[in-house]
Amino acid sequence: MRLSLGGGGASASKSGEKYSGGSGAFGAAFGGAITQHLILYGEIFGHSVNEPKHKVGGTSVTERGWDVNIAGVGPGVAYYFMPLNLYLSGTLLLQRTSLSESNDSRYSRALTDVGLAVSLMVGKDWWVSDNWALGVAAQFLLGSAKDRDDESNWTTAAFALMFTATYN
Repeated sequence: MRLSLGGGGASASKSGEKYSGGSGAFGAAFGGAITQHLILYGEIFGHSVNEPKHKVGGTSVTERGWDVNIAGVGPGVAYYFMPLNLYLSGTLLLQRTSLSESNDSRYSRALTDVGLAVSLMVGKDWWVSDNWALGVAAQFLLGSAKDRDDESNWTTAAFALMFTATYN
């Protein structure tokens, strides 16, 4: 199990329109070792941009009271380089982007249908007990999904620096 929490930046854009800003990020991966260095897992993740900048054409406004959320789930693989305890991981995700009201979680509107994304992570762990390691990681995400209302495509991109806790 690897839990991660951090922050960075995220954007969702399509022709002539873009939401972007600083984001909070989280992830949870659960799996098992195939070999001493190779791990297969399933992961859920999310990036949330609070009060994103919304650019349409040449006009840009801050969407006060709104969040843009990118969420996904999918299988992944990690490889550990020992004895450094440095790892590279990649996850193929089903992801969706939505717009929600910050103060009322009952109102959420999907901007996209479910699409595909790839998440890549590089990280370093330090053992703090026989079973637990704490670490840091950098995550890069790139995805694409069809607009919920028309035939255009949204492209999602995100970056985050994460603190991690790994149980082995």
